[in-house]
Amino acid sequence: MRATEHLLLSIGVSATGRPDISWLPLPHPSGVAVDRNTGHVTVALTRNPNQLLTLAARPGGEDGARGVLLPAHTTFFPGSTYLHDLAYIGNRLHATAVGKNHVAELSEDGSLMPAWWPAIMDRDGSPDTRRNWLQLNSIAAGASLEDSFFTASTTRRLRYPPGHLRFAPDAPVSPRLPGGCTAAV
Repeated sequence: MRATEHLLLSIGVSATGRPDISWLPLPHPSGVAVDRNTGHVTVALTRNPNQLLTLAARPGGEDGARGVLLPAHTTFFPGSTYLHDLAYIGNRLHATAVGKNHVAELSEDGSLMPAWWPAIMDRDGSPDTRRNWLQLNSIAAGASLEDSFFTASTTRRLRYPPGHLRFAPDAPVSPRLPGGCTAAV
C-alpha cells in the first residue's frame, strides 16, 4: 500500500517463477485485511467519504486469469469516522475508527459497532465520539479483542486534538494503556 500515492499494490510470483505485480489506483488506501475463509481482500480508503472496498477473486476462465482480484463491493461511511487499519479478530472484521476513538466491528450490512476503546475515552459506557482525541491508528490482531493490541499517538486526552499544530504526541515508546492500547508515534 502506498497511501500518499493513492495506490494499492499486489506483489507475488507467477507459476513460472517470474514476478507478478499489479496495482489499483485508490483514494488513500490505509488498511488491508484478508478473509481467509472467502479469500476476499478488504481495503479501507480514508478520504471523504470513507469506504471499505472488497476485492474478490474472479472465477477461472479460458484466458488463464483465475484468481484475479476485482472490485466486488463498496461500503461508504461518514468522513468523520476516518477508518484506518483493518484486521480480522475472531473471524470478524474490525477497523480503527480514528475519528470516533474506538475500534469498531464491521457488520455485513455496513454498520459499525464500537467494540473496544481506551478507558480514557469512556463516556457512560460508550466511547466519546465527538472528535478525534487520540489518533487511534493501528491494530495488532490477536484471537480476541482482549488478546489484541492497538496503537495511538497519545495515552491521554490533550487540550489540542490530532491535526492541530499544537498537538503533542507521546514519545515513540510509551507504556501500555489499560485494555491493550499502547501509544506510539
